[in-house]
Amino acid sequence: GDALDVGERLLWGTGLSNAAELAAYESGILVLDSVADRALYYEDLNLDGDALDVGESVPWTDGFTNPFGIDVGPDGSAFLSDFATHQVFRARDFNADGDALDTGERLLYAENILGAVSVLASGNEQYVVAFTTGQVHKLRDINGDGDALDTGENLPHTPNSIPSIEGLAPRSGGGYFTGSWFNDTIYRVLDKN
Repeated sequence: GDALDVGERLLWGTGLSNAAELAAYESGILVLDSVADRALYYEDLNLDGDALDVGESVPWTDGFTNPFGIDVGPDGSAFLSDFATHQVFRARDFNADGDALDTGERLLYAENILGAVSVLASGNEQYVVAFTTGQVHKLRDINGDGDALDTGENLPHTPNSIPSIEGLAPRSGGGYFTGSWFNDTIYRVLDKN
């Protein structure tokens, strides 16, 4: 019932300046490096129990100022929040070359989310925590143009009353959980009407 025994916590990957959030992606994980301003992809290609070998960690996308949150949606798109620029980016490996570094694979998805930290990608909607205002924004590409930059596509989903809000987790049956490290509380959010 725990992972406290010898051999139950193993070094799996290295090469990060400052590991931030991570998300499951394909057969591995995407990990944000908030100092190097990029995301790396880790996969245990030789099935030896780690991603420490040559070629098992590769740059996946870059060009951020202070990436903080990441989640992967059902279509394989990664949504990455940038704390410093108050933006959310959408990245996807469209040409199947193993990264989202090519032109057109990393696009601005939403902006004006003050202190964008955690991201939750759920179906055709995304939720982003705005740390500075203490609220969650709901993002939705209503007109199908690939972003949530148009009127009505980036809306507050909670009041701005949760101090030091951070983190999002899906809730079975709909909605999500979020928490505040300032007042040590967890909130369950569900749109009942």
